[in-house]
Amino acid sequence: MTAVQPSNVRCACCGEHSSQALPPASSEFGACDLDHRPPETMRSTMESWLQECLHCGYVAADLGQAGESDRRLVKTDRYQVLRHGPYVSRLSGRFLLRAVLDSLGGHRERAFANAICAAWDADDRDLREAARSLRRRAASYLKGHDENSVELKLRLLDVHRRASDWKSADLMARHLAGQGLDTQMSAILAFQVRRIHAKDEAAYTVAHALSGDLGAEHRLRILR
Repeated sequence: MTAVQPSNVRCACCGEHSSQALPPASSEFGACDLDHRPPETMRSTMESWLQECLHCGYVAADLGQAGESDRRLVKTDRYQVLRHGPYVSRLSGRFLLRAVLDSLGGHRERAFANAICAAWDADDRDLREAARSLRRRAASYLKGHDENSVELKLRLLDVHRRASDWKSADLMARHLAGQGLDTQMSAILAFQVRRIHAKDEAAYTVAHALSGDLGAEHRLRILR
């Protein structure tokens, strides 16, 4: 696991100082998962992706930076109640708090991405039902917004599948089938359709989807 370096950071929302983890130097070796979770060594640095102020509860990639929306929202009673969960873990809670700030600030795609990170933490703790629930929550941030990019819709498709939301996954797959996808995206979609029909909610990488190696799919499912 990559070492995380601590640093003393002043919160842009409340002005208090706290010790925070700084992202370590890391690389990515191999293919990312279909929901965009990076491979190692980046995969093991989640603890440093967001910082959390111990005083006011502000969460950001850099506590020293905050927009006006974040400054205002962190002070609300609603946010302060949300600070206390309950959450799968403090790490999962951190991503969910950031998702709330993103959503209320109008950044729904960022909220979606951060909620998925919370699901990854549940995956790592082998909390399958919690991970499914967190993926459904992530998907809810994009509900009703059809202007999303094809790439984002493919990511959402994987989130639906891994949440065992077979109806939403099937509807999204049918929608994507009419989008004029390029060769790589078409291969990923075909892979997802096979996994949806098999009621398979396991994690797979982009490499497995593009290879079409069902034997590799099965081996990876056993390992995870």
